[in-house]
Amino acid sequence: MTNNPQNLLHEDLISSFSAQISVWPVISSNFDRVSIFSPFINSIILWTIPLSTIVGAVFLFSAFINYYLAFAVALVLYAPLDIFVQILRLFSNIPFLSISFRLNTFYLITYYLTTFVLYMLYKKKLDAAVEFGRNYAQT
Repeated sequence: MTNNPQNLLHEDLISSFSAQISVWPVISSNFDRVSIFSPFINSIILWTIPLSTIVGAVFLFSAFINYYLAFAVALVLYAPLDIFVQILRLFSNIPFLSISFRLNTFYLITYYLTTFVLYMLYKKKLDAAVEFGRNYAQT
């Protein structure tokens, strides 16, 4: 895949949606609310995470060297962190983007067990297809 913005947004959306599917039950169980648009919102701000992490590491390293250098790096670090917070704040103030929803412990366990079983079945089927491909290629 090429690194054009459309593909990057598509990859961010897929990874955000996959992560969200994994944590929705826990979020629901602990907070009694889930955001139905969070995969989309996360894909908008996902680019700020690696940037903030890298610049944050530079900030920590520079803090041991010189106060003024650390201050300059902190000014650069502020931009992606502020964008992250402001976008989350903007979308969190829209009431219809989240719904009240709570999973009890039984459904939480059932959800994760079902997900695990489906994953194992998929993996087994995928492994069988790969093995078939190897055997076919050898003939």
